[in-house]
Amino acid sequence: IIFIDEIECLLKKRCNHFIISSKSKIDDQIVSSFLEEMDGIKENPGVIVLGATNLSYTIDEAIKDRMSLKFHVPKPNADSISRILYKNILKNLDNEKTKKNDVNIKTICKDLAKILFAKKYNGRQIIHLCKKVFNERQYNAGKKGEERNKNCNDSYIIKYLEYEDLKIESFTNNINET
Repeated sequence: IIFIDEIECLLKKRCNHFIISSKSKIDDQIVSSFLEEMDGIKENPGVIVLGATNLSYTIDEAIKDRMSLKFHVPKPNADSISRILYKNILKNLDNEKTKKNDVNIKTICKDLAKILFAKKYNGRQIIHLCKKVFNERQYNAGKKGEERNKNCNDSYIIKYLEYEDLKIESFTNNINET
């Protein structure tokens, strides 16, 4: 199995030959070479080529013609978004005392999922939002620790993250920035 993530970066539509740059020539050569290799793969039925993209309209038509099956994976619905959020929040709150506040976390996930669904967020954007919020929380925890103690250490940061209440505003304030 050969898997190419973000296949549009490698196999984009070939250029109009009236506008030629060295980059477009190289891109065209890559597509042409790949097409030749794809023709050779037909002779070897044990080889499967998979490509993933969010931008299928940018892939060269000849490449799309050689991919025999196409699957559309839709953006997650509100329930799926809530589960993605919940999983990522728990992963970042690696602490039993914080996890005991599970009802609050589930409420945040459900409320936030409605907002992210309306804004048509995909899975990658949701995970990026979670990372951004938790990086910001860790940074702020470090700043508060430095204010209290010039010799701030990781144990203070962990303690701060453990006891601070997680609020939906932590996420909503970052939504437009992702």
